[in-house]
Amino acid sequence: MSDAARLPRRRVSSASGDMTRSTRGGQADLSVVDDALRSVSGKDANIYGMLVASADGLVLATDTRDIHVETVAAMAAAAASIAIQFTSQADIGDSRASIFEGATGYVAVFPVEPSVLLVVFGQKDLTMGMFNIAARNALAALQEAIRRRRMIKAREI
Repeated sequence: MSDAARLPRRRVSSASGDMTRSTRGGQADLSVVDDALRSVSGKDANIYGMLVASADGLVLATDTRDIHVETVAAMAAAAASIAIQFTSQADIGDSRASIFEGATGYVAVFPVEPSVLLVVFGQKDLTMGMFNIAARNALAALQEAIRRRRMIKAREI
């Protein structure tokens, strides 16, 4: 099989105003990821957006506006890769998150599973600790939503 034949195909959802994008051919069941992200989006006022990316930097699903999602997904993959190397070299165990504080907010990158990353965007009027709690709650909610949707899909087969 040629390299071109294995490249994922990207589609933009047809729902009016829907910001969710999916990539076909990835390792995750993307309809499950899309549904799970939609179910947890908007649950915490401290979180203003989320993006799910593959570990190699492709956008799988997003619920955010006014950012370059493809660039952020690629940077999330790079941040996760660096975090793995950094925590290994520092001998502090497996990487669980990369969290960045900017002048107007926060961004965190979490591994959801080996091939999937969650990027969480936080409001500016938080402490790092409050953002960390909100972002980890979003991660746990997404992981649970993915688990539930996979169970439902498995029962349908």
